[in-house]
Amino acid sequence: MHVSEIHRKEGNSFYLQARRDGIAPILRQAKLEKACMFYNKAIQTASTSDQKSSAYKNLGRASWEITCNIEANEKAFNELSFYYKEAITSFYNAEQFGATCKSALWLTDVKSSRSQCLNSSFQKYIELPFSMHMGGLEKLCNILDEPGHQAECFTHIGQTLFNAAVKALEKKDYKTSLSHLKECYRPIEEMRRLGENDPLVVSEAEVLSGDVLLHTASAESMQAVAMGDSLLQKAVMDSEELKMSLIMEVLDWYVEAVISARDVEIEHEAIASSRIGKVYDQILKMPCKAKKYFIHSLQLAHSAAPKSFVNEDWFILARDSVARFQEESLVEQQRREEELRQKYLKDLQGDLSKLHAFRDKLSGGSQYLLLLKIYQTFPPKNKDHKLSATKAQLKSMDRPDLKKLFLKACIHYHPDKQDVEKHGLPWKYFSAEITKVLTNVYETFKG
Repeated sequence: MHVSEIHRKEGNSFYLQARRDGIAPILRQAKLEKACMFYNKAIQTASTSDQKSSAYKNLGRASWEITCNIEANEKAFNELSFYYKEAITSFYNAEQFGATCKSALWLTDVKSSRSQCLNSSFQKYIELPFSMHMGGLEKLCNILDEPGHQAECFTHIGQTLFNAAVKALEKKDYKTSLSHLKECYRPIEEMRRLGENDPLVVSEAEVLSGDVLLHTASAESMQAVAMGDSLLQKAVMDSEELKMSLIMEVLDWYVEAVISARDVEIEHEAIASSRIGKVYDQILKMPCKAKKYFIHSLQLAHSAAPKSFVNEDWFILARDSVARFQEESLVEQQRREEELRQKYLKDLQGDLSKLHAFRDKLSGGSQYLLLLKIYQTFPPKNKDHKLSATKAQLKSMDRPDLKKLFLKACIHYHPDKQDVEKHGLPWKYFSAEITKVLTNVYETFKG
């Protein structure tokens, strides 16, 4: 028996001992390391490709077994990386040396073992801290020779970087996120290069590239908002006199944030829009423009349903500001309407005096005469609205029927029933005054 085969046989003995059930992990690793030592001796003393390929295959399996025995942690990182390198390289060498002397089934088994070992390394490195995870993947890429395996490794690097970027973005750490997203471009390009003949790899590269672009836009939007916030604080706190150039720069950052997030990230666009509204409202005192941006912010927020932002500061500011603008607008509208009403009523002072004189004279026991005088002196503009009783009928009418006529009169003269376009605002306002007089008399019937 050749010396190489003797060493390999000794290695096999230790390998089988290590795989016995119930053996302690520390003892298992010691026996696997012994097996690796003998397999290395078998490789060094081999004189044929057949001997070398068999020894490399066994070294690969023993090294892979050791990685399964090692717990993934910071202390074991270098040892873990060493044995993964040893296993994957050994499987590759076994395939190369066995290409001319081993059966197709044997070669297929080696290739399968190499792929499984590579996949187990990807899963094992996930358990390590991010920097070591990335370091382990980079080391794997450096030892891989087959384009397919290299592409797979770069896919894991790109996806790991992207996942780290997403997590950082969720924590509002846009700097770390942008750094990781920038690092994604190298593995993406390597995926395209190495997988040029593999549509699946190219497709994965394009999907990852699209995701990176979208999240880069989100991170850049978040960064622009942060820059705007910082400058705004400086503009407000550092100087008694407002620096308009600095405020314009703040708005530029917020606008850039809107543009970056548009059609990409609804929440970030809504935040930036709310910030713009804040500047126009609180700094530049331009409520019309502020309202426009606050409303847009709220519309974006509602479009993201079922996601809710009701507890977010930017949403609360936008919501409360819009409510305040609406209240102020309503108050202003009422003020203008009252001014207009007073103006018209001043012009109608003569008719008002007559109305009040009728009220003062006839609202006691002669309510029917008051009703008659109003219809005769100030007849409703709508020709269908007429008093359906004569003076004699009114005089003899009992209280319930008279009450109904007063109620009907209130409807005839009610300001909301008047055609403003046809009869003008003065008549509407005067009708309101008539309705007040009629309503006061009507209330006496209830007692």
